[in-house]
Amino acid sequence: MRRSFTMSGAEAMAWVPLPAPLPVGGWWVGSVAEAGLRRRGASYVRPNRHRRPRSLVCLEPADGFLAFSSVDFEILRAVGAQGWLEVTEWEYRGEGAQLARLTQPGTTVERSNSVVRLYEARVVRGPLRNSRVLLKEFLEEAGRQLWQKEADAYALLCGVGAQFRGEYVASIGDAPIATFLGTFVGDTSFQSSSFGERWSRALPNAGAPPVVGSPWLVFRWEGTATAAGLLRYRQPSQFGDRLFPDAAFNRLARYLRVLMRKSLAALDFVHTRGVVHKSIGLESILLNTVDATLVNDLDVRLKDFGFAMSMSDLSEQDLRSARSIGALDPSQISKFMHAEDVCCLGYAFLEIVFNTLSDSGQNRDSEPASDLLQLKRLVEDVFDWDLARLRAYFLEDPQWRRPVAFLDERDGSGWDLIEMMLRSRDVSRRLDSPSSATLERHPFL
Repeated sequence: MRRSFTMSGAEAMAWVPLPAPLPVGGWWVGSVAEAGLRRRGASYVRPNRHRRPRSLVCLEPADGFLAFSSVDFEILRAVGAQGWLEVTEWEYRGEGAQLARLTQPGTTVERSNSVVRLYEARVVRGPLRNSRVLLKEFLEEAGRQLWQKEADAYALLCGVGAQFRGEYVASIGDAPIATFLGTFVGDTSFQSSSFGERWSRALPNAGAPPVVGSPWLVFRWEGTATAAGLLRYRQPSQFGDRLFPDAAFNRLARYLRVLMRKSLAALDFVHTRGVVHKSIGLESILLNTVDATLVNDLDVRLKDFGFAMSMSDLSEQDLRSARSIGALDPSQISKFMHAEDVCCLGYAFLEIVFNTLSDSGQNRDSEPASDLLQLKRLVEDVFDWDLARLRAYFLEDPQWRRPVAFLDERDGSGWDLIEMMLRSRDVSRRLDSPSSATLERHPFL
């Protein structure tokens, strides 16, 4: 069973009606979240440029993070909402198993309600005054559990205590994860009738106003573009594209290769700090640009650690699963846990390649040409992990010629990279599966 977040989007000061959600990388995505961009007239805003934030001087550190309060922020607009998809793969054994495999589903997908609301806001007082931030509001008990897990994950990833008390350390802002600033809990200012009236006027479709005691996380504003938005983004053409027919393909291929390498570097950062993400998908990969012409500025970060877990705090079920295949010492147990993240990232890569490079994928008004569940069925059920047969299958349809050509580059090493990542999930191979650091140095990248 695997969980990963889902997201729907909103624009301006109110949420907008969204099309039917699409399962991508374990996320369902709304129109604004998919694009990850804001429009001005007919042109897109230039990509978010990551700038080093001001020195973060704690006034009153709370558990090592910056301590904020509700009155420190002015909400500018609602960005979206998040829930999660729970994908369960069923295995039938014993008497009647063969009939069950034919008549019962092999995979089921359940979607939660929205448990997180997202806002773009401005800090109105304190040392970060006038800074733009992303606020995450966690709803009800399910949201509170996600809040606790995400806060705990950032405590490990940011080195709380050693680095984050009293002053900002430059390496934290440069880490390949969404830049975490602090936390606060909704106070009694949310109870006033005037607040409720202002909320309803400014955000009429955003639902009920926040309540006292609701937990919030605060992040540096780094835009909303994700790898999911890349699937629907129409790449700008260049003057020389008509003279050199392969120029656009080569430009996007280079962008994808850099994206893949930097995603693996981000995952290695998370793993080396003792954290397992456990919900990696397209929406977990935060980008500062989806424009392939700006590949030299591409910045890739991982986000959404609501299901993350510390390697020092694994569940008994995880430990039993690791020990069942012979993982006894801490390094072997770490390999076992890291393998699932590597596999999920491999499927995300496959989904990106076959949607951005396919002929049908060039029409960004259409639905993605191939989603996660379709790819998983082909890899695991139809072709039984044989990527040579999968390649032959894709070659039969002309729309897949460019994705195949991309993975064929450098003596077919793209297929080797994808196979190494996907086979990390094979229980019998988990202890020998390559780390994200090893994959980052793969010849294809």
